[in-house]
Amino acid sequence: MKRLLIVDDDAGMRAALETRFRRVGWLVDAAVNGAEALGKFRPGLHALVITDVRMPGRDGFELLREIQISSPSTAVILLTAYGGVPEAVDAMRNGACDYGKIGDWIEKLGFASEQDVTSALALQWGCPVASTVGPAIIDLADRIPLALLEAFQMLPWNFAASTNTLYVAFGERVDHAALYAIEKILDCRTQPCVAPRRAIAASLEQSRLRPRPSDIEFANIRDLAEMSRISSSYIARLSPDEVRLTRVGQFIWIHLSVRAVTTNLVFSLSCDTRSNLLPFRQATPPVLLAPQTTS
Repeated sequence: MKRLLIVDDDAGMRAALETRFRRVGWLVDAAVNGAEALGKFRPGLHALVITDVRMPGRDGFELLREIQISSPSTAVILLTAYGGVPEAVDAMRNGACDYGKIGDWIEKLGFASEQDVTSALALQWGCPVASTVGPAIIDLADRIPLALLEAFQMLPWNFAASTNTLYVAFGERVDHAALYAIEKILDCRTQPCVAPRRAIAASLEQSRLRPRPSDIEFANIRDLAEMSRISSSYIARLSPDEVRLTRVGQFIWIHLSVRAVTTNLVFSLSCDTRSNLLPFRQATPPVLLAPQTTS
């Protein structure tokens, strides 16, 4: 009979995984952290290890390396709530047979539907589940660069004009730095909500197919002086009524407003350039530049 080891410091997740695998005929051992897992792991006995990445003490990556040394044939699946491409690549290079978000695997293993996972995420992040998209959203979505919407897997979902509040739906995790940037650049209040990630992905795919003349993106910027020259050129050519600038994550977002028509300059910074900006916060207050008038 097949045997696996489940490692997670969350008792609820551990119990759910144990129950599911036992129902389909696996023998299951469980551990609450990496140190306990190494004490219970037996090369040749455990065909599979499923472990959380973020745990106190020895994390999932360290556990993966230890298991690969003692038992290269054992399959290891790393689960995380904060999956990303670089981490996934590193995990696979280091011998993980799979690396994915906990919500994805809960669905794959048949524990819950996507709606169940969405509701759980909303509860975790303390915000509502998004329902019907409001009629003003298409215009508002065009005012936020698509590069940012895709990077943070978010979408403007509804707008309450009476309170000047924009509700922003996230498909994976709520990013408050992104909310702060939107709030300050668009001069509105923001509130997070959670929507099914497939709905977010489908809406973003539709956005890619539509012309977005307001978005002008510059990728992998290494020279901040060049970024300054490009920005100055657009400002001189467009003569905007207002210029707002902020940094969020890997992006510098410059919002130019010319008689209610907006242009978004988005600079995606290279890793080297970002490291030079480390003294600054990941989300910085926007700089507001308005043309001077003479009396």
